[in-house]
Amino acid sequence: MTRGRSTAGRWAVLTGLVVVGAALAWWVWQVSVLEPGERSNASGYGQFVLAAIGLLVACAGPLKGAITAGVKVPQEADLDQLASVLQEEWTAAADERCLLIPAPLPIRWRRSTRAVTGPVAAAVGRPKSSVRFEPLPGLRAVTTARLREGTGHALHAVYGGLATGRVLILGEPGSGKSAAAILLLLEALRFREQASPGDRARIPVPMLFTLHEWDPSAETVVDWLSVKIARAYPQFRGRGGTDRVTKLLKSGCVSVFLDGLDEIADRLRPLALTALRHAPFRLVLLTRTEEAVTAAGAAHLVGAAALELLPVTPSDASAYLLQPVVHPPPEDWRKLTEHLVQAPDSPVAQVLVLPFMLSLLHDAYPEHGADRVDELLDTSRFRTVADVENRILDRAVIVAYTPQPGLPPPRYSLDTACRTLGYIARQLAEQRTRDLLWWQMATWTTWTRRTGIAALLAGAVVAGSLGLAGYPVVGGFAGIAVGAAFFAIGMVALGGIGGFMSHGPARPSWIQRPFGREVLRIRTLSRGIFGAVSGGSAAIVAGGLLGRLTIGPSAGLRFGLLIGLIGGLAVGLAFGLTQAPSLDKGSQSPPATYRLDRNTALFFIFVVWPGAGLVTGLVASLELGLGTGLVIGPALGILLAVSGTVTGAIGTNAFLSLNFSATELAATRNTPVRMMAFLEDARSRHILRTVGPAYQFRHAKLHDHLARSPAAG
Repeated sequence: MTRGRSTAGRWAVLTGLVVVGAALAWWVWQVSVLEPGERSNASGYGQFVLAAIGLLVACAGPLKGAITAGVKVPQEADLDQLASVLQEEWTAAADERCLLIPAPLPIRWRRSTRAVTGPVAAAVGRPKSSVRFEPLPGLRAVTTARLREGTGHALHAVYGGLATGRVLILGEPGSGKSAAAILLLLEALRFREQASPGDRARIPVPMLFTLHEWDPSAETVVDWLSVKIARAYPQFRGRGGTDRVTKLLKSGCVSVFLDGLDEIADRLRPLALTALRHAPFRLVLLTRTEEAVTAAGAAHLVGAAALELLPVTPSDASAYLLQPVVHPPPEDWRKLTEHLVQAPDSPVAQVLVLPFMLSLLHDAYPEHGADRVDELLDTSRFRTVADVENRILDRAVIVAYTPQPGLPPPRYSLDTACRTLGYIARQLAEQRTRDLLWWQMATWTTWTRRTGIAALLAGAVVAGSLGLAGYPVVGGFAGIAVGAAFFAIGMVALGGIGGFMSHGPARPSWIQRPFGREVLRIRTLSRGIFGAVSGGSAAIVAGGLLGRLTIGPSAGLRFGLLIGLIGGLAVGLAFGLTQAPSLDKGSQSPPATYRLDRNTALFFIFVVWPGAGLVTGLVASLELGLGTGLVIGPALGILLAVSGTVTGAIGTNAFLSLNFSATELAATRNTPVRMMAFLEDARSRHILRTVGPAYQFRHAKLHDHLARSPAAG
């Protein structure tokens, strides 16, 4: 690893150069102004200065070493901090997926005989010149014999000792590929943590990502990962963060696990495999077997060792199922586990060789529940593998939303949960994605209905304000109509220009920090100026029409120009001080991004905009009177704020868009109004899980099952 110069060392060198420069300048100045007879003294002093400079130069090396001794260089500090964050993050993920308690199922694998990669000799590094990565400290080089088969511990030895650094993990749906990747990553982090400081510098930090966001035809894997990592982890944010990540990737300080090759478009898989051949870091790639075979017909991952996960043995499945139950086990659990060993070809035994179905079984059949788990042995009801799978999947959802003894009652009824989960699953299936990003749920409803709800709300605000200000001519229903008209004007002006800058659907935003440095950036200033122009235009039109209807043409024009100036500054502030938070794996959780966007939205809607309106009202009180100005100004601020957030004119529109959409879905599909609360409740019941800022169903099988259910329609 390349050692960078420490901050203390840089300051020491800079201070020394300043002192030397000042001494030389002083000596030259003294010599130049002294009389000829006095220059001998100055010359002697100059010799003293030069001697001091020589002493400083001679001591510079030892001084720098003393100053920087014990100070960790930035790259090592970045890596250690990153490893600590990853350890915490993936331990929590493993616990959420029930990979730690009870003890995980044993991982067994063998070298795949499918046509997915080249000969094994290309992976183990024969001849010696083909060795790309030396074994990690404490591990041996992998040989052909060691690739025949192994366990989870041997998988880490392959990851750390393979000459090419390329591991391809294959498996059938539900075979535990993602679980194996998480457990391997945690073992690699522990291995690095337990190494000596000298060895630790030679052990990469493993990171796990999904491939669905990468387009290998548009960008290299290093560029894609550099942006993802820089956005996801705080120590890499800011100026130069992406370049630092790129340097870590290119120097092999980070290893990468990539899951979901089977979930990207068919045409992109061969391109991805070709691009990954040249990745400068150790790589573990996970995919379903059939998709890997199909992609290898066009391109394969050269130098990879293809390892295929083996099904769980009946004895391992039996031991795993009996871990959480009392001993001796209840009769129904005893019958089931004995059946797995005695009839390994039965439908229920074929289902329970999949790790996901094994982990789901305890949720579907609580130990003290009313239903017995040995009902799955009834071949008259469950004749096929599909019958058993569907029963377990259905039971998992039913039990999650059924009151259990000793536990608080569920917040949502079973009908509401099935209806909402089915609708969500089908929407994601139609979009061909597994990730549920809460701010994209607004696209599931019609824009006209969502905007209509916002228009009525804004119209009611303006109508009430005008009524309080003493203008009954626009009060009541007429006031609502006028308010809705003003809302439409603001929406067209703000949305037409500001929507151009939003570049796509709503994304959550937060207020940039620190204010001073961010505001002075060119990109921030340009966004602010553009926002001020768009907001000012909307405010001039809305304020001018309002003034014309209430206080006359000339005063209305002055009023419109006034609120246009102040409103433009407010929109500029909204544009300049908001930014999209990191939205990648490893970044904020869904509730965290929601809270950030909510707080920022409320700050602008109820502080920035009404504050601007209040200033406008105070100035406009010269024309309208103090009371009228104080009422109309803030009302217009809220009006334009709602207009801007609904249309995407400023960054704080995701929070309102979601809630307007949730209101429409509640009216049309009888789903919960508080959608985020429902999603978090489903996560706590192990129906959903989180991956960075996205929700996912606990497994693809559960997602597909709910998408096909009658409730999804």
